Amino acid sequence: MTHKNKEFFEELAVPHSWFLVAVELHEQSAIIYSKRGTSQIRHQGSSNSPYSYDLSNRSSFLLAGLSLENFIKGHLVYENPSWISNGHLSKELRSHSLTTLAGKSSALPWQKKGHPTLVALESGINSWARYPCPLSIDNFSDTLCFNERLWENYLKLTNRYKESLISLMQKKWKGPHSELRHYTFSGGF
Repeated sequence: MTHKNKEFFEELAVPHSWFLVAVELHEQSAIIYSKRGTSQIRHQGSSNSPYSYDLSNRSSFLLAGLSLENFIKGHLVYENPSWISNGHLSKELRSHSLTTLAGKSSALPWQKKGHPTLVALESGINSWARYPCPLSIDNFSDTLCFNERLWENYLKLTNRYKESLISLMQKKWKGPHSELRHYTFSGGF
């Protein structure tokens, strides 16, 4: 890998990039969540009673979880710029466990208060919201409903993460090769 390729990779992995993806995933989750109740699917298995579920639940849940994951990783890259050096992401970032990732950050707000929301959304990221079945029956978890209370908690946590990352990025940030950067924000973030 050439030096130029490594620089290109690092440019893609700066905290601002994690922020932008997090905002985009959040926006899409919100659009899908707003459509809840408009489309249901009914399922009748061979051995169980019929049930129906809202088609917006899985997608909005997964996108919300992935949005939080990107906000957390933005904080982690801000705190640990070496984790994006040498043309690859550090093993420290290669996880979808929201609780594990959040535990690695000293800058992330609401560590205790946000934990239950992270636990709930993590269950979807790693299983039922992403795949039709777990890797094994030992990893099975029930599908959670993205109810209004969980949605409100998610929104509060998202806003705290967003505000925190914006505040950090407006300061000077020293990248993996000591280059200084800072970002300005305007508009509807």
